[in-house]
Amino acid sequence: MRKNVLAAAVAATMMAPMAQAISLVDTEESKVDMYGRLVLAVQTFNDDGADTSEFADLGSRIGFKLNHELGNGLTAYGNVEFRFDANEREQDNVFNDLRNSYVGVKGAFGDVRVGNFDSVYFTHVTSVFDIPENEGFVTLDGGATYSRGNSIAYSTSFAGLNLAVQAKHQARDDENGAQKVNISAAASYTMDIFTLGVGYHQDKDRVDGGEDDEILGASVKAALSDSISVYALAETQRKNRDIYALGATLGYGKGDFYTQVAQEDIRGEENLFSYMAGANYFFTSKFYVFGEVYGTDETSDDYVVTAGARLNF
Repeated sequence: MRKNVLAAAVAATMMAPMAQAISLVDTEESKVDMYGRLVLAVQTFNDDGADTSEFADLGSRIGFKLNHELGNGLTAYGNVEFRFDANEREQDNVFNDLRNSYVGVKGAFGDVRVGNFDSVYFTHVTSVFDIPENEGFVTLDGGATYSRGNSIAYSTSFAGLNLAVQAKHQARDDENGAQKVNISAAASYTMDIFTLGVGYHQDKDRVDGGEDDEILGASVKAALSDSISVYALAETQRKNRDIYALGATLGYGKGDFYTQVAQEDIRGEENLFSYMAGANYFFTSKFYVFGEVYGTDETSDDYVVTAGARLNF
């Protein structure tokens, strides 16, 4: 049986989102690639007691990656990504989200980037759970927490250990008062079949809705075989909530089955249990169809059923 298809696709997206990119410029000094995806689906859910179905876009985007060799082992690089709703016609504001847009320099010293990008906490800790196409990824940081704008990060790696630190700046204004700088740090380590990740968010009030309470998290993934992986996540924001999650993927040759469950222990409220299960079928490495179901124990009618298709380029 071939390796877990979805896990490989997710890893490629996280570590090199342009792995299937289209080369626009390729010279000895400079390289420009275009990448993207189209993800369209039909989702069915309960809306005030009635089953409702609708078309949905699940993260369609187009982006450009730039690399320029500086010499002496240094490379300057940049990225810009635009997101849009492919399921609807839009004439005025075609692109509704500017994401993963940054500039950086990398070399033997490590990697420094500035701009709008996923948090180092997400990259090293919670991204292992970013598998569902629609609902079901439960975390305190899906990539945007104290990141995606006005941020600077440094990362380095050696002997299987990856280290990263990040700072996000918020300027002074009338609403939020004095300027704020929020610090995040994360690390991950791969050993044999295990990948461990730990992360920390300093939480200064009013930085992107900060709740004045640090976030701590840890994850572990075990690749039990070429086709089976299991993973676990624990996060805490002491004044607000804890999250505990388990997940697994099973490759069957032409795609994957995947499932996740999560328990949210919310301070002062009832705890919330959620689950999701899905499967996909790859026609090629770039095109696949998928189906998912998501639900919680909040109400018996709290569910989402999704069927869709995704084309990467």
